[in-house]
Amino acid sequence: MSAKANDLARFDSRVALLLKWMIEGSESIVPFVKEGRVTYPDVTKLMPVGSPAEVLDSLLAQGLLIKEYYASEILCPLCGSSSLKDKYTCVSCHCSHIETGDMIEHYSCGNVDFEAKFDKDGKLLCPKCRKELKVIGTDYRRVGKLFRCNDCGKASSMPGVAHVCQNCGTVSTPENAQLRILHEYRINEKRRKEIESIAGIYGPLVELLEKKGFKIESPAFLKGESGIEHPFDIAAEVDGKYTLFDIRTHDESVSETETMAFFAKVTDVAHREAILIAVPRASEYARRLSRPYNITLVEGDNINEVLASIAARYIERPVASPSHREASAKMEDPTQDKNWGEIVEPEEETQPIERVLVEKVKHISLKKARRASLS
Repeated sequence: MSAKANDLARFDSRVALLLKWMIEGSESIVPFVKEGRVTYPDVTKLMPVGSPAEVLDSLLAQGLLIKEYYASEILCPLCGSSSLKDKYTCVSCHCSHIETGDMIEHYSCGNVDFEAKFDKDGKLLCPKCRKELKVIGTDYRRVGKLFRCNDCGKASSMPGVAHVCQNCGTVSTPENAQLRILHEYRINEKRRKEIESIAGIYGPLVELLEKKGFKIESPAFLKGESGIEHPFDIAAEVDGKYTLFDIRTHDESVSETETMAFFAKVTDVAHREAILIAVPRASEYARRLSRPYNITLVEGDNINEVLASIAARYIERPVASPSHREASAKMEDPTQDKNWGEIVEPEEETQPIERVLVEKVKHISLKKARRASLS
């Protein structure tokens, strides 16, 4: 299989979907900090499995994305938390018992105090010598805004700053606090044509589906019965019913793990048909699992083979997928499915194991999806 012939497998399909999402509207991928941990929700949403930072760093290393400054965060030097609360302190004794306001200096007695303390019934009376201040520049001057410590009496134009960690209570200063730089990621415009080529693996399939009368969302985010929002490479809708697609690629064969992950999503979302495209092929066990999971499996070395298979078998003669509850019932007795298709039935001794896997994978994957939605 040559690299030229294999249009899909030459690049991870999930990375291609991320790039497609970026060039079709998202200006940048920005970070989000939760409980001191930096995440990239847009990447997690499109690629629930794996490390978003590793994906972005890989695309950065390949020159497809560029990294730019986004923001700076102050971190606690003890626990590393970014949950800090700032407070002003005295620059002399470092206590926090300070107040601020506009100040006046009375030339006659040298008193410097807050203007509010000179104000008596609309007149300016010195609280120290009790004389009236009448002419600015002759009797007094406005010093401006100052910060004054109520413990040691020192005044300054700028206060000290202390950072109080809301996690462990440590008090730090700008001198010993840590600083974390956050970055956003953008498309490298110098490589846009190459990026469009990578992201374009979805183009021919989307075009075919649109010609068949489907309304397309790609990528699509659909909320399931569990309340969790699931990402799909393509959601093709007609008459209010969805045909759901994911494309998965591998150097040799797409594993059963991908079939399980796809099943966990589609079993939670109402749909007509669920189609998993495996490039160049699916593993033998992935093929066997696709039937009890009620997943249509399409394999092909290149986009032309995939399109031909879909046009001939699944779009011209669509098979209506069952509802969430019907699918669960058919898993218990797969022979009740009248639209089983042309896939050879697994050997009898393997069926009980696969039925157990169906329930375990659904439970585990939905837990992972819930954790991803909270991150």
